[in-house]
Amino acid sequence: MDPENDYINSGQKLMSLEYGLSPLEVRNKKEKVAVIGVHGGRSEGYEWVYPLTKLDQSDRLTLFYRWDDRSCFLSSALKLNQEILFLLEGNPTIEKIVLLGHSYGGILLTWFIENWTSNTPIEIHTIASPLAGLDSLSNSCNYDAAQTKI
Repeated sequence: MDPENDYINSGQKLMSLEYGLSPLEVRNKKEKVAVIGVHGGRSEGYEWVYPLTKLDQSDRLTLFYRWDDRSCFLSSALKLNQEILFLLEGNPTIEKIVLLGHSYGGILLTWFIENWTSNTPIEIHTIASPLAGLDSLSNSCNYDAAQTKI
């Protein structure tokens, strides 16, 4: 098998997942940390294969959040909040959430973290995200980079 095509095929599988939070592995019930990748606009998925594979460990549950990146991020951020709360309810061993957001996914996460109300510790990492804002975000989503505390 061609390793390059393996990444492309794996990326296509990620981007063909239904919208929502999807586990990328079977739980071992020893996970203390949930690691969640949040894609950006027009993602092809392959850019997530290597990092998520490398970040995965036996004490981590690795998941991927697929969302409609063709529209405003707000409804998807609210859905992510609900899905993480549901994940925590069903997985009492998880003590911390780590979110990784690429590009437009990072914008979603900046709004998300500002509105997180659970007591479970959470951290976000934004990668190549336009945190200073874009005119299209300001106009369609009322995104105000100046109000973001990150």
